[in-house]
Amino acid sequence: MEQPMTPEASLRLIDEMLQQAKRSFSRMSFYFLLWGALLLVATLTEYAMNRAGLPNGWLGWPILGTLGGIISAVHGSREGRKAGASTFTDRVFMWVWMAFTFTLVIIIISCVQVGQRPGPWVSILTAMPTLISGGILRFRPLILGGVLFWVFGLLALFQWPEHGALLFALALLLGYIVPGFLLKRQEDGLRTA
Repeated sequence: MEQPMTPEASLRLIDEMLQQAKRSFSRMSFYFLLWGALLLVATLTEYAMNRAGLPNGWLGWPILGTLGGIISAVHGSREGRKAGASTFTDRVFMWVWMAFTFTLVIIIISCVQVGQRPGPWVSILTAMPTLISGGILRFRPLILGGVLFWVFGLLALFQWPEHGALLFALALLLGYIVPGFLLKRQEDGLRTA
């Protein structure tokens, strides 16, 4: 038969759970800032090279995408070792973003195969995990960022296809980079609390 918890033990357990949640929360800004910066460079490089009539502007995407994947994996592995046990929230984030990555690759390959620009579809797809992450974290800038990925993706698809790269750059800035800095500021506050 289990013994009832003392008030002190209950408070310790609650405090441990809060600390674990704070550690989990404090690891997210890195990824939004990293991917926002890398993909912003890729999209603006491709846009500039296309406007200048230079070939192979698209090469930045696989190069920077691979670099981002390696950096994310190394960083995630180190953070995972530091944190010890993963939380339920950590596992949800992992599965959401892993499913996004696989779907993203399928969409990009499919679009290229049928001769369609993948950019608008990438933006529309990116909305989902961004919005989900913002909802889980209860962080409105990421929720808004997810909505903006949808809006700019639809504008690039139907309204201004010739400016799709600039619309995606704007979505990255407002959907990843600005929320990433705001999240970092909030994380830094959690670390000192």
